[in-house]
Amino acid sequence: MTTLTSQYGLRWFSALAVSISLALMLTACTNSDFSLSEQDAYGTWRAGSDLPATLELADDGTFRATAWPLDVGCGGHAPRTAMELKGAETVDFSGTWAEGAGGSQNQITLKPAAESPCGTGWIDADFRSEDGVLYACTLLDEQIDLATAANWLILYRGEPEETPDSSRCFNYN
Repeated sequence: MTTLTSQYGLRWFSALAVSISLALMLTACTNSDFSLSEQDAYGTWRAGSDLPATLELADDGTFRATAWPLDVGCGGHAPRTAMELKGAETVDFSGTWAEGAGGSQNQITLKPAAESPCGTGWIDADFRSEDGVLYACTLLDEQIDLATAANWLILYRGEPEETPDSSRCFNYN
C-alpha cells in the first residue's frame, strides 16, 4: 500500500509541478499588440542580427529598401537562419507597399517595381508591437525551427534590438 500511495503522490506532485510551470510561463508572457494600424508601419525599419538592411515605408504607399539581402524574397537561395545572411549579396530597390494584404491586418506586402533588381512579385512581413517594440518578421525558409526560431529576418522600426528575439515572430500570446 505504501508503494501505491507513493506512486499516486509522485504523479500528483508531477502534475502540480507541470501546472505551476505552465502558470509561470503564461504569467511571464509579453504584452503583444496585434491591432496595429497602417500609420504604425510608416517610418524607417532596420534589420537586426547586425545586418545593414533598412526599409523606408512612406505614407503615400511607396517604399525604399537599402542593402536588402538578395536571398530574402528577391531570388537567390532562401537561407535557413538570419546568421547565414551576414556578408551575403544585397540589393537596393523600391516599389509600393500595402498593409493588410493577404487578409491579415498586421501584414505588410512589398511590391517591388518592375525594373527592380529584386526578382519577385512581392515580399510579405508580419508586424506587431511587443512591450513597446515595433518589429516586422519575414520568414526565411519554409520550416520554422522551434528550438531557436532563428529563421526570420527581423526589422525594427527605429533602432534594432542588440540581440534580436526571433521567438517574437511566432509569439501569438
